[in-house]
Amino acid sequence: MIADPVLLFVLALLGAGGARFAARACRVADPFLSWALGLPLALSALLLVSETLVPILPLWTCLLVGLALVGAVAWFSRAPAPEPEFQPLDRGLRWLVALLLASLVFYLHITQLIRPADDFWIQYPLTRSLVKGTFPAVNPYHPDLPLQGDRGRPLLLATLSTTVGGDTLRTQWILELVLALNSALLWILALRRASGNARAGVLGGMLVFLGVNVGSRVGLLDAYDNENLLVYLLLAALLALGAEILRTAAWRWPIPLPLLAGATLVAGACGTLSATHYVLALATFLLGCALVGYRRKSVSRILRRAVPVVVLGSLLLALAQGSALRSLVLHPGAPAPELHPPAWQPQPVRISFPKDPFLALRLGVDPYQRFSFALDTALFRRYQPALDDGGYASIFGPKVLVLHWLPTWLAPLTLAWSVWRRNLVGVLLGCFGVLAFLTPGVVDFGPIREAAFLRWEFASGLAFAALLGVTLADLWEHRPSGTRGKLLASLVVLILLTDMVGAQRRLNDLVIELQRDSGLLSRVIMPWYPRTTDWLAQLPSLRLSESDLEATAWLWREAGPDQRLLTDFSTAGQDSVDRQAALAGLAGVFPVGHALPPRWLPMGYPPDMPSEPTVAFRQTRNPDTLAGLGVDWLLEGPRQSTEPPAGLSPTVQFGPPAQIRRLYRLKETGVPGSLHMIPPPVAVEATVEGLPGPHSWAAGVAYPVTVHFSHPLDGWLAPVLRDPDGNTVNRFSPVTCRVQGKSARAWLVPPLEEGDYRLSWTWSPGGNEPWRSLNGEVAAGYRFSQAIEEGLRVEHLELGDNREVHLILRNTGSRTFAPGAPLRIQWWVWDPERHRYRVPFAPEGEVLLDGPLPPGTSRNVEILLDSPMPRDGRVDITAAAPHGPSISVPRWQP
Repeated sequence: MIADPVLLFVLALLGAGGARFAARACRVADPFLSWALGLPLALSALLLVSETLVPILPLWTCLLVGLALVGAVAWFSRAPAPEPEFQPLDRGLRWLVALLLASLVFYLHITQLIRPADDFWIQYPLTRSLVKGTFPAVNPYHPDLPLQGDRGRPLLLATLSTTVGGDTLRTQWILELVLALNSALLWILALRRASGNARAGVLGGMLVFLGVNVGSRVGLLDAYDNENLLVYLLLAALLALGAEILRTAAWRWPIPLPLLAGATLVAGACGTLSATHYVLALATFLLGCALVGYRRKSVSRILRRAVPVVVLGSLLLALAQGSALRSLVLHPGAPAPELHPPAWQPQPVRISFPKDPFLALRLGVDPYQRFSFALDTALFRRYQPALDDGGYASIFGPKVLVLHWLPTWLAPLTLAWSVWRRNLVGVLLGCFGVLAFLTPGVVDFGPIREAAFLRWEFASGLAFAALLGVTLADLWEHRPSGTRGKLLASLVVLILLTDMVGAQRRLNDLVIELQRDSGLLSRVIMPWYPRTTDWLAQLPSLRLSESDLEATAWLWREAGPDQRLLTDFSTAGQDSVDRQAALAGLAGVFPVGHALPPRWLPMGYPPDMPSEPTVAFRQTRNPDTLAGLGVDWLLEGPRQSTEPPAGLSPTVQFGPPAQIRRLYRLKETGVPGSLHMIPPPVAVEATVEGLPGPHSWAAGVAYPVTVHFSHPLDGWLAPVLRDPDGNTVNRFSPVTCRVQGKSARAWLVPPLEEGDYRLSWTWSPGGNEPWRSLNGEVAAGYRFSQAIEEGLRVEHLELGDNREVHLILRNTGSRTFAPGAPLRIQWWVWDPERHRYRVPFAPEGEVLLDGPLPPGTSRNVEILLDSPMPRDGRVDITAAAPHGPSISVPRWQP
């Protein structure tokens, strides 16, 4: 907390230097807009400096170079500032701006402290690894895999965190607050400058934050996570700078070279952060230049000299920083390495046009990307359609349109009005929105990026929201007098309030949550941010003790960069992966031991389930099973075991006996980290004994087998599982064991995706020698869900008093139901008023059902709901393996 003023001072220096450059060099006549442009200009420069220098210089040096560069540019911007030129805000508009800023600060500050952010699980360990010296950035949960997505924001956070001792979480809090306020003012001022209308600026800026309503996002109010806030700040800066370029050209004045340089710099930084928004902004800028220069040769000549500078310069900057555009432009045909599952493959951009099916989106099954949040309010919930199984749907059909709200629904009218009124900023906003709306339906970016259609749809909704605000302001100011004018004014107010119904509910839900939990209220209502470690320790979901904090502080000092930590997690869920992220981030290590998310989870889902070696180690306590993960440190709590793992002694211990944390340093084994086997196979035949049957094993359990060899072996052994296409499904998670002689006891952990597999074995002598295949292959498929679907039924389900549910399960099959693991019996409560399950993304609760169930027999299960049943609601039952998808258990029909 003591260092917070240093970070704020650095941001102030960057903003002041950028503002001086905007006013005196770029000749921006609106002094308020110049100040709002200062920080995005300076952060763009700092980001590009860090991207360029971080491979050879430490982060603090990159920050100093960035400050020096901004200071030098500000020093040489000595021309007198232009005469102020802006439309003032009247009293009512100033109150609206104050209301927006107050709502923004209230919501952002509370939600930052109420729980970890949606991207905490990836951003915190990633940024802390950058502070520790890991570059280039890798996936913190799977360090052998490259980092997916853009790395600009994590690098910027890591660079700025050097002012607060490398505390990237604190840096994120402060930077998000500053950027949110800056972004709100910049959108208002940029729209005011571009339209020449103060009311258009205020209403457009308000709807950008409070009236987008695409999917689960109401606007930039709650879409501040990931890189969204920074990207849309840069887009607002590009809108302002682009408008200055077009305004200058329209008056046939020479365009200042610093103005072109500033636009190029911001566009290049935007391309580094998000190729999606960069392409949309570039296309819209080119369209604006074409409209302004149409039939005006003198203006066209000015723009023809200016446009290539911005386009080519920004493209070169984006390509130089290794953005997503790099793979498209420099390596358009290079194949991506094949990983399993495909959701975790590297994501180079691949473009195919036209898309097949054309003008269609592949929808998911999650409510957050299927329905507008505005439809989930009491006023409109009855019109929300039931959730289906997704699949392809026309972008003009109802399945896609219910993802949006009034800005998109009214876009044809608002865009037509802007064209009729010759409102250039309205036309450009509309074209940006149309391009963003159509692009995922006409261009095929591959199966992985196709699932990220919500990014495009939110961009279109935001542009249409700004367009709606500009149009409503124009209608208000040009309304006729008399009764017609009053009716039009009432319609404008009604549309404005209806569009912000989602934001009103979002803020109201937050207030209700604070009122219900007094402890939560005391934790988040404070004038500034608490100490990071205190905040993490206070979060009940993370379950961090003082011993955890001591252990991670010790690791931060003693562990080197790129080292790997296995913690004491054994359960799945968001809280579990957030806990691992907190421990790894505090320690500055990689949180390994997580399984790659399977196909049955939504795209982008965190790796919250333990990998096969982790499952085997938890069950056997044998560290040999972890050799393939390259674990350097093992952190265990008192609930894991009173005995240390086989052959290990604690390196250091922390805390009293009730909260003791033991930290073990694992020895280097020299076992290759992934199953990349080199030919030829070893002339040894491997046969397996004790393999479970297809209906008798389940994901999340390690099954012992004995492997016999035709000749003695000495070294390490690992199973190899291949799917019908020949892909090695456990390439990055081999369960290893030592082998010495003609037999070995090994462990098999089924993959998270059930199916037909072929099992073989691979051997390495150790000493960093590669894996070599052994002869011998057998079928090793498993059908856990089939065992449930064929035999398990709900014989009786009765709702008791209050929250009690009496359930009877029956085996109607012809064989004993013995899935090889404790069965998780889960319940889901359907709420007919909301047209969805009460807990939409996970079962409301579960109990374990252990032991076999012979044919024709039943088992009683008692369920206690978290809260009373909703009116006309129902309870649905599913079953799952220890780690596996939920499988519906149907009713028994005698």
